[in-house]
Amino acid sequence: MRFPKHFFRLCLVAALAAALPRMASVAEPERDPRSYGVVIAADKLRSEPAADGKLVAELPVGTDVSIAGRRGLWMDVSTADPERKGWLRLTSVRLGVTAADLGLPADDSGAAPAPKKRGFFSGVSRSVSSLFSRGRNRPQATTATIGIRGLTPADLQAAQADPEALEAMQGFAASAGDAAIFAREGKLTTRTVAYSVLEAGDE
Repeated sequence: MRFPKHFFRLCLVAALAAALPRMASVAEPERDPRSYGVVIAADKLRSEPAADGKLVAELPVGTDVSIAGRRGLWMDVSTADPERKGWLRLTSVRLGVTAADLGLPADDSGAAPAPKKRGFFSGVSRSVSSLFSRGRNRPQATTATIGIRGLTPADLQAAQADPEALEAMQGFAASAGDAAIFAREGKLTTRTVAYSVLEAGDE
């Protein structure tokens, strides 16, 4: 029995087409940017989410960490060293990046494992997503992790909506309970301040 000239080529193409969805499905999913970060300000790792918690270790700048959760102004972090895990102030960590991403010297004694290499199709997917999302990416010059940076009129005109950044920001919101705990730890007291009432003629 003779087969058409291109029969085997067609079979090979069909087999590859059938295998593509399965190969793409086993590619490692994107890592949640809120689940890891890097220490950008040397700080003390505590056993409890409190300034007077037992000192576990001191984490230098460039320490990659994995983030398990958050309580108020503290993050539950861990490093590759099982002895160095505990609570760290969130202002000392930049989320979604590693020491290598920022060009910082990594702290090998406590660096978290580097993200696993993603599959080929995951890389293609990220490239395509990046291509279609360029219009809403903000310029790096307007990004700040801590503190305040001035924005020029040109920056404001070039600004684009970033729903992902908004969602990440909302994740930092402290609940009323967290705020109360923080106030007690800092020995803060309630104080009532009367509203200022403008009289007629006042500006």
